[in-house]
Amino acid sequence: MITFDTSSSAPANAKAMGTIQAISRMNFYLWMYLAQEGEFEEAFEFVREKQRNPSPFETMLGISPWDTVVNRDSPFDDF
Repeated sequence: MITFDTSSSAPANAKAMGTIQAISRMNFYLWMYLAQEGEFEEAFEFVREKQRNPSPFETMLGISPWDTVVNRDSPFDDF
């Protein structure tokens, strides 16, 4: 399980925030590339079908899908 120091200035928190920002940026540009290539709808449907399946990284990091809200509606429903 990943834990963070409660201090917002802790080096681990800064590194985690930088990692989240980098992943968010990468995710954004991947989606824009898919849209540019005309594959957005297919990719979107694929993600919707797979979003409740844990990724290999969750297992590697010790994150259980049950640690988060399960069966929550997609944040993309209103997209």
